[in-house]
Amino acid sequence: PEPKRTGARAMDLRMRVSLWLPGWARLWLRDSGVVLASVGTALLATTALAVLVARSLGPKEYGIFAGFLGLSIAFSAFVDLGAVTLLLRGLSGVVADEAPEAHHARSSELMTPAVAVMSLALTALLLGTIAVAAISGVSLRLSFALVGLMAYTGLITVAGALETAFRAHRHLGTVFVVSVAEKVFLLAAVAVALA
Repeated sequence: PEPKRTGARAMDLRMRVSLWLPGWARLWLRDSGVVLASVGTALLATTALAVLVARSLGPKEYGIFAGFLGLSIAFSAFVDLGAVTLLLRGLSGVVADEAPEAHHARSSELMTPAVAVMSLALTALLLGTIAVAAISGVSLRLSFALVGLMAYTGLITVAGALETAFRAHRHLGTVFVVSVAEKVFLLAAVAVALA
């Protein structure tokens, strides 16, 4: 009986909240909860990742790695080229103004050139990273880590365009599941590489 009473109280609270909150606020709260859970998961995963990489590389190599981490975050803006912001604006307009049957075709028209340009920028960034790693004479292990870091940062930036499409179409549950799966895969890949 107690769990039913607790469930009934929770349902009663949700009904009371839904009566005084406008529809947009309920959607905003739900979406914010999904995004917050996604960010929290990413924070836990990246913290574990930082510990794994720091223990593997040692102080000197980790310092170089941390420097490249900062650069990779800065260079991700050049891979993005503002495309994600433009896509969010365009895709939101498609969802708001066009018939549901036209969403897929119009979304593809907007996404394809953006992803293509971002992929070219990522390729240039990776080639530059390989050249810098080869010229600087760092160890093979650190070179592998630096190229992997740049590739990961760039791919996440390109994937941001796909995430924007899901957000515009209000598929935040999919964004959360893919984000968690990506972090789990990243941790597993780093653990395998370190082993």
